Amino acid sequence: MKRFFIMILIGIFLLNSCYLFYPEESQGASYIEHQAEAEALYCLGIFNGSEKGFELERIPTRAEGAVMLVRLLGQEDCALHAELTHPFQDVPDWANPYVAYLYQEGLTGGTSSTTFSPNDSLSVEQYMSFLLRALAYSETGGDFTWHESLKKALQLGILDTAAYTQLNSTQFRRDEMVWISYLALQSKLKNQDYTLLEKLVEKDQVISSAAAAASGLYTGGTSSLPPQLISSPGVYSARNALQLQWVLETALLNMETPFRIYVNNYTGGDVLDEFDSALKAAQQSISTKTGIAQIYKRYHCLYSGDELEASIEYVYNDKQYLTLMKKVKEIVNEVIHAGMSDYEKEKALHDYIINNAEYDYDNFLRGSIPASSYTAYGVLVLGRGVCQGYAEAMHILCCEAGLKSLVVQGTSVFEGKWYKHAWNIVRLEGQYYQLDVCWDDVIAPSGDGALSYTYFNLNDQDMSKDHSWNKQQYPACTATQYNYYVYNQQQVQDYQGFKTYLDSALAHQAAELTVRVANFKRSDYGDLGSLMFRSGKVHRYNYCIDEGLGIVSIYNIVYN
Repeated sequence: MKRFFIMILIGIFLLNSCYLFYPEESQGASYIEHQAEAEALYCLGIFNGSEKGFELERIPTRAEGAVMLVRLLGQEDCALHAELTHPFQDVPDWANPYVAYLYQEGLTGGTSSTTFSPNDSLSVEQYMSFLLRALAYSETGGDFTWHESLKKALQLGILDTAAYTQLNSTQFRRDEMVWISYLALQSKLKNQDYTLLEKLVEKDQVISSAAAAASGLYTGGTSSLPPQLISSPGVYSARNALQLQWVLETALLNMETPFRIYVNNYTGGDVLDEFDSALKAAQQSISTKTGIAQIYKRYHCLYSGDELEASIEYVYNDKQYLTLMKKVKEIVNEVIHAGMSDYEKEKALHDYIINNAEYDYDNFLRGSIPASSYTAYGVLVLGRGVCQGYAEAMHILCCEAGLKSLVVQGTSVFEGKWYKHAWNIVRLEGQYYQLDVCWDDVIAPSGDGALSYTYFNLNDQDMSKDHSWNKQQYPACTATQYNYYVYNQQQVQDYQGFKTYLDSALAHQAAELTVRVANFKRSDYGDLGSLMFRSGKVHRYNYCIDEGLGIVSIYNIVYN
């Protein structure tokens, strides 16, 4: 099946510049403030979430707090391999080694002699006590008491007054658990000159410097670790362009607006000029880490001389972002399996999108395409979208599955006219390939979607036949090894090769076949019927030919 059915008409439709859209569900969910911190802790291997995602809106349990404490102590490997025991009979298998380690070290007790109550809610005072222990403070040594652990954290500067007040006045959720863990990592240990994160990276060596750097909290060595940038939600400070980028990345991932950045000690260049470049760099970093190709639509910044106040207009609201990220994890868990090659992963994600989403054709005809259709949320959650949404959906799934992907902004041609368009470039084994999932989502004359691989891993030369982009901005795609037709041995060199391939398929009574001819000449295929009927076995068939890429598809073959 080919794109010159109705699919091409819609697949190349112009890329709308408006990304912002409004919720289609109720807004009853609690506001999530610390998505960025969760991403940072995920990079460090401290906070992994569950099969449902980070679940930041949920109240944490005692068992989850135990896991976090062991990781912050740098003792997860020891806990998992030491075969320690505890007397509690209600601890699930996954939490057993963590509870056992803390019990043997005298860092936690049970709710009775035989129960730990692992599913009971974890209070903020209990978890802050855990964090103080990770920072080498001791209750038995008289450093603090668990019911006044927040006051101790305030005295030590782990929390500021605003954070202390907020934690005392709100329900303690995994969102807040992540936040104060993030602050503790940047705090110095008792009577020491290094932070908890520096200890885990440099002294314990349980977190790699690369993972620490990816979190945005570490740049390699005690002297270069940035100061604590976050004092409380919506209030930041930055002294140079790098810190400004970290601040903006955090604020964007938390979808804060407005927020303030104190720059009274700024040592860089013109802070307003650097704000714009730092914001773009933050967006690029977010795209690399999460797959969200476009997180904000526009911004407004006021500069008073010692502080910036930024207002951001976002593509998503916080609930949509959490719903999308949860859906992405579900999809990857469903279609990606151990032992898959990168090619197999790419194909599985490509097929999922095409089988579970459709081009927003009805709205296209009405001229009423909603902004959601230009996003991964529209394609993956709502099941409809246009080219930008398809490209972002593939990009975000690739990132979650561990594949390198880019979103290409360019144009494509239909009936002699060029329109704005978006697609992907994917890296496999060090080589780059062009991928257009939207153009592979064919809409047949029946109106049903059909799976196609015409634009699955093309090189630049082939993609240039009907796509155009600024080649200086993207890596060159020259390889052919993982082109769908090459990889699956469905490519022949010329007309003679095509005849041999066709004869073999008909001899095996194939119901359909698709083959790509490298040296394609349209004049060779003027009388396809003579090849199909010469054996006397075929009663009827349908076919289509992509002259640009030399792909011949024959389908609905009925044999005598």
